[in-house]
Amino acid sequence: MLEVSHMAYTKVAQGAAPAALELRTVNEGVNAFLADHISALRQLTSSRKTQPGRFIDPDAQALFRGLCSDQATDFLAAADTLTKRLIGTMDGRTTPGLLICLRSTDGSGLVAGVMKLQVTAEHGAVLESLDSGEVLLSAVTKILDKPGDLQKGALVTSSLADDRVLTGDRLQHDAAYFPRAFGIQPYARPSESVGQFLQAVEAVVPDLVASTAAALPSIAPGEPPKVLAALGQQLPELTAQRQADVAGLLENQPRPVGVISTRRPSRQTLKIGDITVSGPTSAMQQYARVQHVGAQHWQVIVDGDEQPTRNFS
Repeated sequence: MLEVSHMAYTKVAQGAAPAALELRTVNEGVNAFLADHISALRQLTSSRKTQPGRFIDPDAQALFRGLCSDQATDFLAAADTLTKRLIGTMDGRTTPGLLICLRSTDGSGLVAGVMKLQVTAEHGAVLESLDSGEVLLSAVTKILDKPGDLQKGALVTSSLADDRVLTGDRLQHDAAYFPRAFGIQPYARPSESVGQFLQAVEAVVPDLVASTAAALPSIAPGEPPKVLAALGQQLPELTAQRQADVAGLLENQPRPVGVISTRRPSRQTLKIGDITVSGPTSAMQQYARVQHVGAQHWQVIVDGDEQPTRNFS
């Protein structure tokens, strides 16, 4: 059972002046609530829905390691600085909330970090079963994010490399201020990696998209340079220089691609006006093409050996 040994929290908002942080008592209910949040964040990584970010600010990395200290003064000093860093990046577009800094242990492991919780509902209720067999309905107010729905969190663990950090990534376009405040470079989701990889291949060598998409499932998942090197053994046209160019594009995106989930099926979409044509990448590369037929005039042509069907909805 994960046990939270240190906890401090305060409200955060644009221009807020937080009071001096102090260690807060962690009762059984709060411990279970925070443990569920931590478990949900860790599950995002273990299920490969996201991957750890990387510290690009050594000072921020040191502050998170300060949260790992069992000395109250060190923990609170790190928590105070991290809180002020977050407030400093908040503006009129950011939602006020409660920033919780914590340190916890799980057997021989250690988990520490920050979670920003927001009020998701002003009113709610809880149902309690009494020893007598009766049930009691009680009202609660200002309900915070429930475990699994946390949008903004960052945790370091004893099982991660020192420069790696688990980050909450529930939103497709998560607010950039949160990782920026803590010097974290988030990575693209594994679910997006194949599409971004093929997009980069198309930018460097368009003629290899079809053969790359066909060969990709036979390659083990991994970091872009390793995947590209393995593909290069099957596709001689994917030269070392082209591999470097593709890897460079993936590395220099706002959210770099850290791991390519090669076994994930890819799809390609062509959009022209209000019409969208999509399908598996290999089939789209083989049967669909874009033809430029004049100034500001293009056609999308799909070839097939069976009569098309037409449906309305």
